[in-house]
Amino acid sequence: MDINEILSGDNTNYLENKTTEIIHKDIKNSLLIYFKPFLIYKKNEKNIKDTYKYLLNNNFILINSNISLNNGDYIRYFKIKPGIGNDLFLKSGGFVYDSNHLFITITNQKYKWKIYFNKYIIYKKLSNNEIFRVNLNNINHK
Repeated sequence: MDINEILSGDNTNYLENKTTEIIHKDIKNSLLIYFKPFLIYKKNEKNIKDTYKYLLNNNFILINSNISLNNGDYIRYFKIKPGIGNDLFLKSGGFVYDSNHLFITITNQKYKWKIYFNKYIIYKKLSNNEIFRVNLNNINHK
C-alpha cells in the first residue's frame, strides 16, 4: 500500500462509521508509509513518534480531496515528496480560507498560501461536534 492508496479512499462523509480506533489506524498507516524511507535517520524515529502523539492528542483526522473543508477548519500537513533533507516534520499549517477538490487556500492571519491535495498528506483538526460524532460511533461499535 502506498500513500496514494490511502488518500484515494472515498470518504466524502468522512465521519460515518469512523471510530477512534479507525482514525488512529489511518493516521498510523499514513505516517508509517510516509516516514518509512527516512527512518534510517535517527531524528525521524523521534519525529514519527512525536507526530503520531501530537495528531492523536489533538484530535486530527487524515483527509483527502473528497472531503469538503469548511472555512475556519484547522489543518496540518506533510509534502508527499519531501525535498532534500532528512528531518521530516509536520508543517505548521493554518486555517482553511477556501477549498475545492484540487487545492486548499490556507491562512495564518498573516499570510495566505495554497496547497494541492495531490502533493500533500493533510490532517484536519476535528471540531467538538465532530469529536462527539466519533464518540457516538465508538459506542455504536462496541
